[in-house]
Amino acid sequence: MSTKRKREKTEVPHDHTTSHPTLPTPKEVVNEEENKGEAGASGGYWFPNLEPLAVTGEMTSSQTSSLTNANLPDAKPAEYPPAPELMASTSLPFPTIYDTTEGVAAFLDIHFPKSTRLVVDIGAGRYDHVKNFLQAKYASQQLICLPTDPFHRTRAHNEAVRKQVEAAGGADVATSISVLNILSTSSLLTSHIKLLHRALRPGGTAYIKVWAGMWPERGTGVPTVDEERKTYQSNRWASEYRGDVQKVFGEGRVLVDAERHLIVAVKEV
Repeated sequence: MSTKRKREKTEVPHDHTTSHPTLPTPKEVVNEEENKGEAGASGGYWFPNLEPLAVTGEMTSSQTSSLTNANLPDAKPAEYPPAPELMASTSLPFPTIYDTTEGVAAFLDIHFPKSTRLVVDIGAGRYDHVKNFLQAKYASQQLICLPTDPFHRTRAHNEAVRKQVEAAGGADVATSISVLNILSTSSLLTSHIKLLHRALRPGGTAYIKVWAGMWPERGTGVPTVDEERKTYQSNRWASEYRGDVQKVFGEGRVLVDAERHLIVAVKEV
């Protein structure tokens, strides 16, 4: 995997023939003009004016499920040592990054309440690794995990998820894994956070993980943009998103665990 690819955090599908992830598939940056429409309108499509990418748009849920393994023996944080060229150009001791903000690894240090029955994973990507992992981990609770993604799932799939969540009166838990950091404008951030809030039942909990980037941009807040690949990374710490989440969920309803790159927000009852 090239340094440039690693420095632009993207969805990493696991290759079960090895102990390491394959090369990443880039998540497309959303143009603000494509996101017109309020994600909070009850009964409407969750991702207005956004269409699945052609490469994955024809894939069904059953097909994505067949590509996964519920046991995931390689479900551990990916390791990203600093690039040799970076270390050769500085005296700073940049440490290896152990990434707990992507895929199944993002959920190893998150523990849902025992009452959790319905989880919706918003921005879940193309594969069902997380769904299979969570349903196996919480099998005794008969937990159901519903992945949804505007680009890597079909519109029919996303609509089915929305209807199931709304029929249940909202999800107990909504998750957002490495999504906030690829949204390039405040309006996109607000729209995504409002969708998390909308998908929850009263009293439900949102768990949000944020990727802070690769060294040396990591945590600086200076974005990394690749116009050719249409990728964007904010390189911000999770704590810097507290205000954005609090604007939607309200004062006193948001906590940030900086060590876990985690934001937790609880919807009002």
